[in-house]
Amino acid sequence: MAKIIIVDDISDIATLLAEVLKDDGLDAVPIVGGAKAIEWIWEIAEKPDLMIVNLDMPPYDALEIIKQARDRFGSDMPAIITSGGFIKHNEEKCRTVTPYLIQLPITGLDFRKFVHEVLRKTQSTPTPIPA
Repeated sequence: MAKIIIVDDISDIATLLAEVLKDDGLDAVPIVGGAKAIEWIWEIAEKPDLMIVNLDMPPYDALEIIKQARDRFGSDMPAIITSGGFIKHNEEKCRTVTPYLIQLPITGLDFRKFVHEVLRKTQSTPTPIPA
């Protein structure tokens, strides 16, 4: 089962996205806020299969969180950046960190399909893509 960390500064969003993925049998863990994500990165020894991180969460942004996670877990750790409004303005900068970007809002089905597609591309034992 793939372990996915979901980081957002809005608790309801992190929890909702985690629940959507848990319905597919994935081990999805919500983390609220950039500071908590940085704390988690340096205190947990287990590398996640994927991190899904909201772009703007002062005092840290997704780019810094992903950089620190890759410093800790390895540069091959895949990540998705989400945003409710800033991806278009920061797309070039985001793509220096990951090719996987999600503009919110997104339907639950489209979110699930996107996550499973990323897992399929980045894991040696991929998960099936939901219908």
